[in-house]
Amino acid sequence: MTSLLGVKVFACLVLICIVLFSDCICVIAEEGVLRQTLLLYLHILSLGAWIGMQAWVIGVAGIVMYLNMPRHVFGHIQSKLWPLFYCLGSGLSLLGILTNTAAMNTTAKKNSREEIQQVSGLLMSLICCLLNAFLLEPRGTRLWMARFDYEKKQGYGQEVGPLKNKEGLKTKRYKELTDKFARVHGCSSIVTVFAFVGCLVHLGYLTHHLVST
Repeated sequence: MTSLLGVKVFACLVLICIVLFSDCICVIAEEGVLRQTLLLYLHILSLGAWIGMQAWVIGVAGIVMYLNMPRHVFGHIQSKLWPLFYCLGSGLSLLGILTNTAAMNTTAKKNSREEIQQVSGLLMSLICCLLNAFLLEPRGTRLWMARFDYEKKQGYGQEVGPLKNKEGLKTKRYKELTDKFARVHGCSSIVTVFAFVGCLVHLGYLTHHLVST
C-alpha cells in the first residue's frame, strides 16, 4: 500500500514538473537543442545518482547497519544489496560513458587523448563495478556465508557489531575462512573506493566544462 502511494506521489510530481517547465521545453525544442539537452540531463542524472548512491552506501548505510544489527542478519542483507549495487553502478557508469561525448560536445573541441582523459573516471568506475559484480563480490559472499555457517554451529550470530568473545572460534578452519574473506573483502573495498574516486574525477571534468562554456 505504501509503495503504491509512493508511485502515485512520484507520478504527480513528474506531472507538476512537466507543467511548470513546459514553456522551457518548447523553447528548447524550437532552438533545436532538445537532443543535446536530454543527453546532458541523462548524463548528469546518471552521474549524480551513482555518486550519491556510493556516498550513502560507503559512508552511512553499511556502518550504521553493521553497528546496530545482528551480524548474520547484516550479512544476509548485504549479500542481497551488493550485487544490485554493483549492477546499478555498471549500468549508470555505462550510461554516463554513452552520453559523455554528445552531452559535453567533446568532438568539436577536444582531441582523442583529451576525450579519453575526460571519460577515464567513468571507465574506471565501470571496470571496477564489473570486477566486483562478477568476481570479487560473489567470492566474498560465499566465504562470508561459510563463516556464518561455522559461527552458527558454535552458537554465534546474534551479536551486534564486532565479535567480542571469540573463544569458540579459535580454530584453524575459522582462521582460514577469516583470512580468505579478509583478502577478498579488502580487494573489493579498494575497488569500490576506486570506482567512487573515478566518478569524482569525472565530476571535476564535467564541472570545468560547464563553467568554461
